[in-house]
Amino acid sequence: MTVHYDENKPSASQPRLIIRGTIVVPVSNPFREDRSSHPMSDCAQSAGDTTAIDNTGKRKGDHGDDDRVEWLGPGLKLLKDHVIYVGMNGIVLKMEPFSEESHSWTRPEPQQDSPIEYLELGHEELLCPGMVDLHIHAPQYAFTGTATDRPLMGPKGWLETYTFPAEASLRDNPERCQAVYRGVVERTLRCGTTTAVYFATLHLDPCQTLVNIVKDVGQRALIGKVCMDRNSPEFYIQSLEQNLEETEVLIQYIHKTMGRRSERAVIKSGQSSPTELLPLVLPLVTPRFIPTCTPALMTGLGKLAAKYDCHITSHISESVDEVDFSRHLDATQDFPAGGGKRTDAQIFDSHQLLTDQCIMAHGVYLSSHNENDNCLDDHGDWELMKKRGAAVAHCPLSNFVFSGRSLRCRRLMEQGVKVGLGTDVAGGYDPSMFHSSRMAVVASISCDHEEKVQQPEYQQQEQKQDIAAGEDSSAITKRRKVTTSMPTTQNAMDYRHAFYLATLGGAEALGLQDRIGTLAVGMEFDALVLSAAKERNGPVQIFDSDSLADIFQKLCVLGDDRNVKHVFVQGRHVKTP
Repeated sequence: MTVHYDENKPSASQPRLIIRGTIVVPVSNPFREDRSSHPMSDCAQSAGDTTAIDNTGKRKGDHGDDDRVEWLGPGLKLLKDHVIYVGMNGIVLKMEPFSEESHSWTRPEPQQDSPIEYLELGHEELLCPGMVDLHIHAPQYAFTGTATDRPLMGPKGWLETYTFPAEASLRDNPERCQAVYRGVVERTLRCGTTTAVYFATLHLDPCQTLVNIVKDVGQRALIGKVCMDRNSPEFYIQSLEQNLEETEVLIQYIHKTMGRRSERAVIKSGQSSPTELLPLVLPLVTPRFIPTCTPALMTGLGKLAAKYDCHITSHISESVDEVDFSRHLDATQDFPAGGGKRTDAQIFDSHQLLTDQCIMAHGVYLSSHNENDNCLDDHGDWELMKKRGAAVAHCPLSNFVFSGRSLRCRRLMEQGVKVGLGTDVAGGYDPSMFHSSRMAVVASISCDHEEKVQQPEYQQQEQKQDIAAGEDSSAITKRRKVTTSMPTTQNAMDYRHAFYLATLGGAEALGLQDRIGTLAVGMEFDALVLSAAKERNGPVQIFDSDSLADIFQKLCVLGDDRNVKHVFVQGRHVKTP
């Protein structure tokens, strides 16, 4: 690609950034056979994204230089020695294999004043899409790393003891509000989070402060005012009317400050890529969860989301105590005629809050399968979520702390339910998506362990071992209750699947997969340069025997913010070495 720059006539078609090196490209959900649904699947011109993937993870009939494209598995590839061009508007113009013959542009000398930024990556460096954190509580960043010593709910629970006071404290303390919000935005950016779905606070002023800080620092975000009008402490509750009014004011403030998506994100007829960027900040409608929101509030929020075409986020089927309390409220106050049989998903759906722009956190107690045949239940929560296009924000660390079980994430992905990852700060005590990715792998393996020990065959084997050890069989029967469960289905995931969840999976959950989540022509350039170089002083050590695939795996499994060398959002350099 010949690069011409006319400083007198700058245009979006002129590059502002050129990067040469190895590029990591997630293409699709690795557990779904249909891999042609991604809007940008035909835009990665150098890698031949138009044919099917075989069961080894390689693409049948892949054209181009085979030695330049390495498939790490279904839906994930490495493009070796490629060049990516980013336009003045932050949109990817072209991706191609590097060659001396076709690449006529040469890197300027350091002393030359060039409007084009050029990065040439080392062997131990990789360019990959930015990470998407689908669930993070910005005001809770102040106590991240503490307060994991009690259950979620109750008079002395985690919410009342730590969360509500911490969130309320930002209303009358602007200096603390600035420090906490700037801290969480800058910290997550350093860790490689280019897009964050932020729960803010109940009060309007701190929410607007968060919008301003995100805009100033340059992170992409969705921000919502938390809504609560029942079962909350007196110092942290609002009326129905105030919740709805301030939610609408915040939506309008974000639109005025950042622009509206419907006005700016335009794909003109006959064009395959957008001509305008998304607003950097999008508004969220945010009922905290069913126990703190009356039916009238949820109905009103559903109407606001429809009026302004907004994303929605909340917590769903998170813990046993939350599910029990929600059903108790539904039976005694909200919908007595239903007898308390409605699930969280059905309740949200009844208020038009379960949409294709909805991201629900946790979901570990969503109903999934019939007990008899292990087939997806047409009346189950999973199927309802899938029909509505709603997504689950998988928060593996906080699920261990509060939920008492892990999400069957792989099964959701296999069924076609949209899933991404969240840190869930501060219930999740680490704000890094690297850590959430690793915890997602551990959680998936724990699901297999849990189901294995529930299998009669496994328990009979242990019983034989106990008898061999001299224990009476009748005593064993009394001590160990043999249970039955659905036939074992593999739940385990690895670093490649977690990387999809942290990038393209999150973008698909937001319905923004045509803009962010991977690297392809026409996408907005939200990206990271990961480095395992020795001078980074990080936890990754590379040896001569390590391939590029090995380096990527080590960065996923061991990496942290020290390995994040560069961060770009909409083509803007927001973190440099």
